[in-house]
Amino acid sequence: MRETDNIGRFYEVDISYPHHLHDTPNDMPFMPHASIPHGSSMRKMMVTFLRKERYVVHYMKLKQAMAHGVVVEKTYRVLEFRQSPWLALIVGFFKRSEVGNRVLIDKQKQLGITQILKVKQDVRTRWNSTLFMLERLVKLKEPLTIAIISLIEAPVNLDHDEWKVVEDIITLLKPFDSLTVELSAEQYPTISKVIPLIRGLQGSLVSKDPKTIIGQALKTNLINQTSKRFDGFEKQTLTPGFSRATLLDPRFKKAAFGVAQNANDAEKYIISEIADLLDASNAVNEHAVVNLEFVPEQVDNVWEFLQSKVTTIQSQSTATSGATALIRQYLSIPHQKLNCNIFTFWNQQKSALHPIGDIAEKYAIIPATSVPSERIFSKAGQILCARRNRLLPENLDTLIFLSKNM
Repeated sequence: MRETDNIGRFYEVDISYPHHLHDTPNDMPFMPHASIPHGSSMRKMMVTFLRKERYVVHYMKLKQAMAHGVVVEKTYRVLEFRQSPWLALIVGFFKRSEVGNRVLIDKQKQLGITQILKVKQDVRTRWNSTLFMLERLVKLKEPLTIAIISLIEAPVNLDHDEWKVVEDIITLLKPFDSLTVELSAEQYPTISKVIPLIRGLQGSLVSKDPKTIIGQALKTNLINQTSKRFDGFEKQTLTPGFSRATLLDPRFKKAAFGVAQNANDAEKYIISEIADLLDASNAVNEHAVVNLEFVPEQVDNVWEFLQSKVTTIQSQSTATSGATALIRQYLSIPHQKLNCNIFTFWNQQKSALHPIGDIAEKYAIIPATSVPSERIFSKAGQILCARRNRLLPENLDTLIFLSKNM
C-alpha cells in the first residue's frame, strides 16, 4: 500500500527484532512502546529491541520497520479506514501548475490585495510547516476559491465545514508554535522556561473553544498528550534538571509548577546540593572535640570512631540548616520580571546567596532542546559540500565556529 492510497490500515501484530540487527541502526529502533524504565515508577514511551505482543501500528510505520528487518510473527486484527489527501490536492495543484499559480496571483490583484501570496507546502521534518500551510490557506481563502472556480483542472475546493475545521486546527496549534519558538532560542537560557511554558500551553488549550467535532476531538487529544508526555518534567526522575532550573530561576520559582509537591521535591534536592557545597568548602566543626579527659592516653584510639561520627553529624546538620536558610532567603525575594537576565541576577546575589548561584548557573546553561546543535550541524553541511570537500578537520571546526558566531 502507498501513502497516497484512499484506504489505510492499522495492524495488531506480534513483532520482533532479529538479533543480528541490534547493532546496525544509526538511529533509535522502530516501534516505541509504553513501559516502566528500570529504577523508575513512571511509565514512559521507550524504544527497545524487545519482542512486542499485540502491538498496534499504522501500516506506513509497519512497512518502514519491515523494510529494515523487523519481523511480523503474527497478525491478530486489521482495521481498515478510508483516507484522502484532503489539502494536498489543493496545495499541490497551485504549487506545480504555472497556470493555476498565475490565476491565483491575478485574483489577488483583482481583489485589491497589495501583498501577493502563494500557497505553502508543509515539510515532514518541521511540524510547524503544517500550521504555516493552513494559515496561508486561510489568508488566501477568497482568491483561492475564485481561482478554483475559474480553472477546469483545479481540485475540489473545501466546503464550509472543512474550512471551519482548518480554522479550529490553526487555533489549537498556534500555542505550540509560540512554545517552539521560545524554546529554540540560543541567546538566553531556555531550560527553566520549559515547565512554565508547558503549563501555559495546557492552560491555553483548555481555554480554546473549537466549533467542529474534529476540533473538539483534537483539543481533547492534545490536552491528554501534553499531560502524558510532559508532566514528568516536574518530577525528580530521569530529567530533574528541568524542575531544578525552574525553581532556581528568580522569575518563576515555585509559581511555575503545576503540582506543589513537585516543587517541594525539587527544593529538597537543591538543599542537599547546597549542603554538600557548604560542607565541602567550610568544613564546619571539623575539629569538634569530645570530652575524653578521663580516658588514659594509651586507649585514646578506641574513641576515634565516635569522634569522627560526631564530627560528621554536626557538620551535616550545620550544612543542611544553612542550606535551608539560604533557599528560604532566596524564595522570599520577590519574583523578577520576565525580561530579567538570570545571570545578572545571580551575579548581583553572589555574596548574599552563595553557593545557590553556582548551582543555578549549572542548570541554566543546559539547552532545553537540540535545535542549537542541529543548526550548527546544518551549517557544517553547507560549509563542507561536494565542491569544498578537502577541508582539514581543524579548518572545518574553525569555519563552523566563525559562521556560527559572526
